[in-house]
Amino acid sequence: MIDFLRMEEMSELLNDDIDGFGYWFFIRDKVYSKISELEPKNSGNHQSVTSKIDQTFGTNVMGLTNRKIVASDIFYLIKNIIWSNPIFYKKHHDILFFTSPRRTFIDGKYFEYWTDELAEIYKERGITAEFLNITSHMRPYWTEKVLELDAVDVLPVLTYKVFGLNSREKDKCKIKAKRVVRAIHDYLDFDIQISWVYSLICSRYYWYKKKAKYFTKMLENIRPKVIVEICGYSTNSMIINEIAKKHCIPTIELQHGIIGREHISYNFLVNRKYNYLPDKLLVFSDYWKNTCNFPIGDENIISCGYPFAEMQKKRYPVDKSKDKKVISILILSQPIFHDKLVPFIEKTLHLLKETDLLFSVIYKLHPTEYSKSLDEWSVLTRYQEVSICGNSDIQLYELFATSDIQIGMTSTSIFEGLLYDLDTCILDIGNSKERMKDLCDEGYAKFIYSAKELSDYLLEYKRSKNTRNKTNFFKPNATKNITNEINRYLI
Repeated sequence: MIDFLRMEEMSELLNDDIDGFGYWFFIRDKVYSKISELEPKNSGNHQSVTSKIDQTFGTNVMGLTNRKIVASDIFYLIKNIIWSNPIFYKKHHDILFFTSPRRTFIDGKYFEYWTDELAEIYKERGITAEFLNITSHMRPYWTEKVLELDAVDVLPVLTYKVFGLNSREKDKCKIKAKRVVRAIHDYLDFDIQISWVYSLICSRYYWYKKKAKYFTKMLENIRPKVIVEICGYSTNSMIINEIAKKHCIPTIELQHGIIGREHISYNFLVNRKYNYLPDKLLVFSDYWKNTCNFPIGDENIISCGYPFAEMQKKRYPVDKSKDKKVISILILSQPIFHDKLVPFIEKTLHLLKETDLLFSVIYKLHPTEYSKSLDEWSVLTRYQEVSICGNSDIQLYELFATSDIQIGMTSTSIFEGLLYDLDTCILDIGNSKERMKDLCDEGYAKFIYSAKELSDYLLEYKRSKNTRNKTNFFKPNATKNITNEINRYLI
C-alpha cells in the first residue's frame, strides 16, 4: 500500500479536481483494489488492469446478482421516489443518522447494527436516513422514524444512463483519466485501461453533482446539530461530509469494520485535512487507532466501543452445556472468497473424515449470500457433519456462544468471535495475510496455508486453551462513550 500512497501524493492526485469535484477520492478505492488483485502475479512486467464498473443502484454494498428483485420492491421504489423524496421533508432534528441498509432480524424487527440503539436513545431529537439495500429496505424497522433515501440513490444513476455528461464535461474527465493512468504507470509500473478509469470518473462526477443538490436541500431542511454516519468513505458519505462542512455541521463516523493498514480508505501518506472525510471517527478501541493513518488528527479518532457486540454478548453467553466430546467449528463465509473457500473447506473435510475426530461444522453465510441456492455449497453438505446457516433466524453471536473454533479470512466478525475466546484460524485466501497479519503476529489467531495444515490443527486442538493475551478489540461501555461524544454537540 505504501507505494500507492506515495504515488497519489507525489502526483498530487489528492489535490486535483474537476470544477471542485475531487474525483480521485471517489475512485481511489476501486483503482487500489484492482492493482492489489494483480500484485501477487506481478513478475516485473507491466500489468494491465480492466474491470466492469458497478452500475447497480447507487453506490451501495451489494450487487443485483445477490438478491432477487420482486414486484413489491419496484412498487415501493416508485412510491418513495415520487411521494417520499427526502428533499420535501422539512422538519428540524438535532441529530441526523445516516445508517447502513444492513440489518439483522431481532424480536420481529430488523435491527441496524450501528445506529438503531442510538436512534432509540435520541428518538425525541433525531431521525434516521437510510440508503437502499439494492431496490428495497428491510422492514419493519427497529426504529420508528426512518427517512428512506431512494430518490437520492436511484435518480442520479438513472438520469446518468439517459442523459450523461455534456461534451465539455466529458473532455475534462478524459484529461483527468489520462493523468491517473500516467501516474500509475510512472510510479507503480502498472498499465490501467484509460476507458475504465474514464468511466469511473464520469459516473462519479455526474452522481456527485446530482446527489450534492439533494443532500444540500436535505441538510438545509433538517438543520441538524450533528450528523452520525456509517461507512464514511462511500460516495454518499463523502458528499455529505463536504456539504456538512460548508454548513458548519460536525460529522461523526462510527467504525463498522476492519480499518487496518490494507484498507485504503483509512490510510493516507500525509496528515492533511480533506473536506470529504468526517470530523471524528469513533473506533472500537485503542487497538484500532494504531492500525491506520487517517488524516483527521489523533485527537479526533476516539475509542468508544461497539454497542451491538456488547448487547449480543450479554444476550448470548457462552453455552457451557455443549458436548465437550465434539469440536464445534464455525466457518465465516465471505462472498468475494467463495470460489476459493469452498474447495479449501471440502479438502479439509475429506482429510478429517479419514480420522476419528468428532466434529461439527456450521458454515455461516454472509447476508449477501442468503438468496443463493444451497447448491452452491453442495460439495460441503454431502458431509453429515456440515450445516449451512443461510438466514438471519439464528444470530451470529448465538453461533459464537456454541462454538470452539472459528475459521475465516478478513471478516470483522472474527474480532467479534474473539469476545468468546474462540480459537481462531485465518485462511490464506485473498488478502487475508495482509489484512490479518497483526492479529496473527500478536497471538490472537493462527494463519493457515493449506487444508492439510488446517486438518492437523483441528486434530491437535485442545479444549484446555493456551494462555493468550486478553482481547482488547472493543472498549467497554460503548453506548455511554458514544452518547458522550454526541452530547458535546447538543448543548
